Amino acid sequence: MKITRIFSGFPGTLVAGYMEWSSCILVQVSGKNILFDTGGTGRRVHICPKLADCELSPEDVDILCISHFHSDHIYNFDYFTKASVLLHTAEIAYIEENLTKRADPWQPLLLYAPLVESGRLKASQEGDVVAPGASIVHLPGHTPGSMGLLLEDSSMPITLLAGDAVKNIAELASGRAPMSKNEEATANSIRKARSIARCIIPGHDRPLLVEKDCIHAQEAARETIIVPANVVDKDTVRRLELTLEPTSLPILNNS
Repeated sequence: MKITRIFSGFPGTLVAGYMEWSSCILVQVSGKNILFDTGGTGRRVHICPKLADCELSPEDVDILCISHFHSDHIYNFDYFTKASVLLHTAEIAYIEENLTKRADPWQPLLLYAPLVESGRLKASQEGDVVAPGASIVHLPGHTPGSMGLLLEDSSMPITLLAGDAVKNIAELASGRAPMSKNEEATANSIRKARSIARCIIPGHDRPLLVEKDCIHAQEAARETIIVPANVVDKDTVRRLELTLEPTSLPILNNS
């Protein structure tokens, strides 16, 4: 089994709005190429070149495993014309409920009809085996049908791709997460995530190592904002480097 981060998540927002810098993970196992989430609008022009760096085209992707139906995770599904698209059964029900209620502004509802009409949407449930060593985990709270992908292989620690059920290190350590549809369900899902995996890749942060009493982010998280030449500096591009250092946090809610 091989895991490649196509995009690393970054845990930050702007005063003017959300940056949508979410994780996008390629899992290659038993001849299958599985993409966990597809990124949002800001990733659209970059996702195909990133796959090309892995010697893959969008047509080589067999399965899209979508953590939940929010724009920064599902938006680029249309590139992958040969892939099955997995959403949790509860997420599909939540989407269809909101087609009339419009209660979740993060859902790109205009994408749902094309997804259904493609014939590639597949309903998933807890325990479904996507490929050898890769199985679905239901992690409700952020949305009712949020799900992760649990990866078990002798070559690596048990790893959970968590989507926004765990957005960052603070949520994993505290057991609490803002922007949850159900805070109690979210707390239960975070405890579940900590109990089943040694490594967790959140929806908007770097990989996290789970110890008995603390969570470790063993690498820095980095992003760069580029200001075009002549906007501020004559004939010079200005680069604003965003860096979050490696850190550790104690687990506050482990019951």
